[in-house]
Parts: sequence; C-alpha cells; structure tokens
Amino acid sequence: MDVIKDSKLSAINMGYCAVQWCKNENGKSKSKIDGRKFLRFFPMPKDPKLAKSWKLRIGRRPEDVTTKMLVCSDHFKDEDFANHMKIKLFYHDKMHIKLNSTAIPNTDSETLELSKHFPSVGDANSDSPGPSKRSRKRVRRDLASVKEFIQEQEIILEARLENPPVDADIDRSTDDLLSTATSFSEDDNSLSVSTQTDLCLCSCTCSADRISQSSRPKLASSQTDAVAQYRTALPTVEIECQDYDFETSSSTSSQSESEDPDYQPFHGDSEQCWEELEQGKGRRTTKMKQPRGRPVVKKTYPISWAIISLQQLYLLFQFCLDCGSRLTSRAARFSGATIFMDYICCFGHKRTWCSSPSYHRYTHINSLLSFSTTLCGIRFSSMKHLMQLCEMPFISKTVFNGHRKKWLFPVIYKMYNDEKLSIMSKLKFAGKLSISGDAQYDSPGFSAKMCTYTIMNSETNEIIDFIVIQKGQYEGELEKQACQLLLEILIREHELDVEIFVTDRHTGIGAMMRENFPAVYHAFDVWHMAKSLQKKLTACAKKHQKVGSWTQMLVRHFWWSCRECKGNVDLLIEMFHSCLFHILDIHNWGRRQKIHSQFGELRVGSRPYPTRPVLMKQCYHTQHCHREGREIPWFNVEDEDFKAVFKIITGTKFTNDVKKCSKFIHTGKLESFHSLKLSYLPKSTGFTMATTVILTMLAAIQNNTYLKSKSKLGSYSIRQWSRANKEYLIKERTVYDDTTFKKEILQNTFLNLSRKEVYHLNISPYVRKPIPKTFHGKSAPSREELQAKKQSRLTQSQKT
Repeated sequence: MDVIKDSKLSAINMGYCAVQWCKNENGKSKSKIDGRKFLRFFPMPKDPKLAKSWKLRIGRRPEDVTTKMLVCSDHFKDEDFANHMKIKLFYHDKMHIKLNSTAIPNTDSETLELSKHFPSVGDANSDSPGPSKRSRKRVRRDLASVKEFIQEQEIILEARLENPPVDADIDRSTDDLLSTATSFSEDDNSLSVSTQTDLCLCSCTCSADRISQSSRPKLASSQTDAVAQYRTALPTVEIECQDYDFETSSSTSSQSESEDPDYQPFHGDSEQCWEELEQGKGRRTTKMKQPRGRPVVKKTYPISWAIISLQQLYLLFQFCLDCGSRLTSRAARFSGATIFMDYICCFGHKRTWCSSPSYHRYTHINSLLSFSTTLCGIRFSSMKHLMQLCEMPFISKTVFNGHRKKWLFPVIYKMYNDEKLSIMSKLKFAGKLSISGDAQYDSPGFSAKMCTYTIMNSETNEIIDFIVIQKGQYEGELEKQACQLLLEILIREHELDVEIFVTDRHTGIGAMMRENFPAVYHAFDVWHMAKSLQKKLTACAKKHQKVGSWTQMLVRHFWWSCRECKGNVDLLIEMFHSCLFHILDIHNWGRRQKIHSQFGELRVGSRPYPTRPVLMKQCYHTQHCHREGREIPWFNVEDEDFKAVFKIITGTKFTNDVKKCSKFIHTGKLESFHSLKLSYLPKSTGFTMATTVILTMLAAIQNNTYLKSKSKLGSYSIRQWSRANKEYLIKERTVYDDTTFKKEILQNTFLNLSRKEVYHLNISPYVRKPIPKTFHGKSAPSREELQAKKQSRLTQSQKT
C-alpha cells in the first residue's frame, strides 16, 4: 500500500499546520507530544475518500481546504507512522517519516480526542470555531437531568426518522456521519458531546440502556435501517456521577471512551499517565500499605494490555465497524491467547477483528506471554494451570518452546556474550586475579543429572564464566571435571592471570589443583570452614553440654582470626588456638609452663598442634572485672568436655585446612547467585542442556546487573530468625531493579521478530563433548522384552 511521505517547503508554499486550533510552524515550532523528537508536515492525501476524512478532522469548512494545506505530525499517534519501530529505535534528523495509507489526523495534539475541537451545531460547514475551553468543562448532573437529556435526544431522533434525507446511502461511512455530530449547551453549564455508537455512555456505573429503558420510545421495525444509519451520529454526554444510589447495583464498570471506529486513544507518556493515576485525576487508585521498615519504592510502568471477559467483548460487537449497522452473526475463535471476532452485518460486510497485532505469523500477545513467562522464571506447566483455572486460552507447549528457542534464547545468548567479552577484556589488563568457584547440581530425581560450575571475581562479585556438564559426558566426579575444564578455558584459552582460586573443602579439587595448576594458590572458603566447625561442635554438644554454650563464640572466634591475621598463616593458627586458653579462663599464657605441659599431654599420637605460642601470648579483649554469676561456665583441663573441644580444634587435617583460610575470602555472593539461579532452574525439574545454559546466562546477566548502582532502588532492615544462632537477628535487604534489562531483552527480541531475523543458537562453547541420550549409557530394550520379563517374574512367583 502507498504511504504518505513528509513534504518539503520548496514544493508547497504554506509552512504551517492547517488544523484550526494548531499553531505549529515548520522550522520554528517543536513537537508538543512528550517523548517525540520530530515535527514533520504532511500534505493532503490524493485518495478522495481519505482526503474527505482529513477535511472533516482539521476543523475547517470543506470548501476552504485545498490540496496545498499541511497537517503536522502532532495530530498523529505513533502507530500511524509506517516506520514507527525504526523511528523509536534509530531516529535521526534526516530520517524520512512516512504515514500509513489509512492514517487520519486527530484534532487535539495533547489528548488525541475527537470531541473537543469539533465544529459546533453538528454542521461541518459552520463558521463558528467550536466551543471554548471553558464551555467544554465537565459538569455534574443528577440522574434526573440525564434522563431529561436522553428523552430530548430521542425526540430529535424520531423527528429525523420521519423525514430522512433523500440522498441517504446505505454504504455511508462513519466519517460521513461525523458531520451530524452536535454539541449541547444550557445556560453556563455545557456538556461535551462526542460521536459514539451508543445513545448515552456515562462515566458512572450505570449504562445508558438501563437508565433510559423505561423512558425510551419504541421504534417501528421498518425504521431499523434508518436507526443503523444514524446511530453513529447520536450525541453522547460525559458526566461525572458521584454518590448516586442506583437501583441496579450489579452494573459493571462504565464505558467512558468513544465507540467511534476511528477513535484513537492516547498512548503518550506512560509516566505522566501513571502519575495522574496515583493523584486520582478522573480514575480510581488503590493505595497499598508498605511493610514496616521497607523503603517506599514508586513502581510505575506503562499499561498496554488488559484482560476482558468474553461476555463483555460480545457487548462491544453489536454494530458493524464500517457502516454502523446491526450485526447478524458473530463468533469468537482463539489462537492461543489471541481472540479473533468474525462478524457479518445486515449489509453483508464480513470482517474479522483481532485482539493483538501480529509480526508475520506470530501474534504479539502470544509471543509476549512466552517471552515474559520465561524471563519471570515461571514454568509452562504452572502458567498453563493458572490459565486453566481462570478459564483463559493459552498456547501449547510446542508453540511456547518454539517461541523461546527461535527468538528469545538467541537474544539472551548474544547479550551474555557481549557482556562476557567486555569483562574478559578488563580482566586481562587487571593483572593478578582472585577468583572463586562452586558447583550446583540439579536433581530432578534421586540422582543429579547436570552439574553447573560457576566462577566469580572475588573482588567485584561479577560472574566471569560457567560450564554445564551432564552425567555420562565425563568419567569421574562431575564437580572436579567441570572445575578443571573451566579453569583450562580461562587460563589457557582466555589467558587470564589467576593468582588465587577459592573453593570449598573438596578433596578431589585440592588434588587436581596440586597436579594441574601448581602456580595457582588454592584457598578455602571461610564460610564452608566455619560451617564444618559448627557442625562438629554441634555433634559434640549432644554428649557434652558445656560445648553447646560455647559453639557460637568459637565459630565467631574463627571468623575473627581469619580476618585479623592479615594473610600470616602462623599468626592465624596461634590466634585460632588461643581460644583453648580463653575457655579455661586463662587470658595471659606467655609464662605459664604448667598449661603448656598439660596441652602437650593432651596431644594424641603425632599431633603437632598446638605448638608453643610465639606471636600471640595473651587475649586481645579487655580485662574482665567481675566473673561471679556468669551464665556460661568455664572449662577445666581435666574435664571431658574440654578434651572433646581440644580434639576438634587441634585436629591435624582441620588445622591444615585452616591455613588455607588466611586470605579471608568467602563465596557468600556465589551462593546468592545459586539461589538466584534456582528461580529460573529449580532443582526439582529436569531441563535440556540448551535451556540450562541459556537460563544460567540469564541469571548471570541479572547478577551482574545488580552490581550496578543504578539498579539499587533502596535498602531496609528486617528481623529474621537465624537457625544457626537460634535467635532473632537484624539483617539488611536491598531492593534491586530487575525489569530494565528484561525490557531490553524483550525489545531486542521483538525487533528481531519484526525484521524476521532468525539467529541460530550455538552452545558448542559451553558443551565440549557430545551429550549422551542417557546418563547410564545403556540402550533401552524393546517393550516386548520387558513385558516378557514381567510375565516370567509373575509365573515364577506363582510356582514358588
């Protein structure tokens, strides 16, 4: 179809907008619509029917309108431009702006409403410039005045039906009927009148049919066609009704917008619309109470879709959108969540109305539901169950997976790789690196199927890279194989200078680091060591009661020792073993020969610890003033409780592992990332390799986005029960913005969908070996063989 391009002043002399109330001038004025960066002027169309519609919309007499007149772009909405997606994404000053062949200008550039600037007295040839701004104010009238006005309009309708125009054509369009729109005024109070297909649509909760059911006169059956022709020309009054007690309380929400098929609603600045919603300008708002202690975060988002009842949708489709006549048949059909309404009017117009725009053969709402469900971490089965309970149509699982794999997953893959390349380029010039790694298994059954090993930068908490392996790809333990493979990729392929690598107390990874990566210092996570110490002391407290009262203090002392040792391994060991003197109520042990000899007797076999202290000979805390009435008892060297604690703290293997905590690096942020990953990949559900890789990339993007200051909306503190400490603690919580990058993903996805640019998903860099069909490596026998074995077992049990 032809499009209308923006004109040049060299060909047309008039450089200002032809709309009667518009003052925009080419080269001097700017667009008055928020967010629009351009102001262009378009000539009158060459199509006679379309030109006639334009003449009725610009508020001038038809005989005064010439082909040289221009209409500025402020009187068109974004969907009227043929290349509106390209304008939104890649606008520049020299870009050609084009209009659709069916675009019709609106009369008000700010509200895009048709009723405010129409010629008065219902005559398009009237010289009057229309009602003033003061006369267009909405007034409040009671129910009686509304009924009186309806009766007056019905009397006028009867008079028109008795003497219809001679040249009335059954194919008369809605734009031709717009010339009969009238405005009503009484004294100083005026009612704004708009061209709608219903007789009266109040903004209150009552409908026009219920208000005027008893007072509306009955029309003859022979006048049905005339009623259909003039129905679009009936005026409608907009009234703010408040505190009225109606008889029918079961009425639904009002219909305050125009039913004119050419009516174009306002889709301007969404933030401004939401601010009006919060301030209560003409709409009802809901005030939600914020929990105590949490920051009040203003959540504003645009509204582009809504859920409508099928019964209410049938109420809208009573008249033809082309000629305004009654519909003879109508039927709704569904394609996923998209609704198609097929109807036929009494004049034979067969049309199909769709509830969603489409990109090629993909409807927008079906694609949006598939993409948004994935980005929110909702599984298809949960979404399908929700839609079934609400009795709403939804797409099939095949279509759902097809939308994700073909359009959404390539966008996430590209976005993650771009971010990964930028991180790698920074790390190459950063010098010595300190990284931490940990594995996460998924267990959809009794055994784990896949292992995801992730490496994070210990200084910035950014996810550097990850690897996913499946059982059957590699021999041996999955975590060890995944860790070795990922380190080889980072050190040898990406050439990163790794100095410190922090993991949990995995013996297989420790042996692998000593053999394959001797130049990298292998450190242990402080949190895992503290957890192991607490687990041992808790088990010991079941037999020795005194140990239970000292468990938390001994764990906190371990954290303090790792933090204050400043990387000195010998000082760390002496600081940690100094708790043995403290629990005996000995706080200065430099010259006490007796206690050192008693500790030497407690050593079993070849235990080298604790050695005689050299660097630390007294406690760092202040001197106790009064020790009577102490709730926590002290130990004695002869007590069995103290011997049990001495054995745990001075164990040879545990003490050697404590030495690897001197760097004081913990993987708490990596554990938080694994918790975030569970929102997209729960362990109880089995996923394919491609889905696991892509959704892990999505979790990594979200984790790296949280590190930016712009994504932090605020923080608050809460009281939370600690199962480890057995008490309530104050913990800080941070509120992040996780919708910005998801909207960016959606925007890029729909951009590729509109251009029909398909990117093939290639996960070979994350899958280095072929994926086995089964993790046990055995082929499945035939059904007949299994049935024969089952019958043989039954026969054997009967014989015995």
